[in-house]
Amino acid sequence: MTSQQLMKLVLEESEIISDKIKRLEQLSAQIEQANRNHLEQLKRADIKVDNSGVNRSVAELERVAEKAVKSIQTTQKGFNWMLYCASFCLISLFALVLIYKKGIETKIDIKEEYRKELSEKGQYNTLKDAEFYNKFWLWVDKNPNDSKELFREVNKMK
Repeated sequence: MTSQQLMKLVLEESEIISDKIKRLEQLSAQIEQANRNHLEQLKRADIKVDNSGVNRSVAELERVAEKAVKSIQTTQKGFNWMLYCASFCLISLFALVLIYKKGIETKIDIKEEYRKELSEKGQYNTLKDAEFYNKFWLWVDKNPNDSKELFREVNKMK
């Protein structure tokens, strides 16, 4: 699961919880308004009402809303922690890639400098020379008698 997917999941859950809290607050407000209206009617009717049940309902709804808010805060803290970790990992990965790339470039530069120095001194073999040496050593392996005579002649030239 990527950090973006995790972020989307957390945001969706947060939105769902926020919507539920809003609905609970609206429901609470509606219940409270309905209770007030009902109490006003009962007061006009001179009937005494025990509103302890309503108070318990309101208190319960408030506790539910507080728990939902705490849940959202906890989720948000976890999300922030995950975001910091993901950011740190991405920055570290980027730094490692840059270091690796710089190392490769440096190695290539060193090889090129060394190759140039060898070419200037005449010590570097080109592809054409390598093919010639391969053919030469194959000939030496196939013709041991002739190659010994060739080596003697070369040693005399030195």
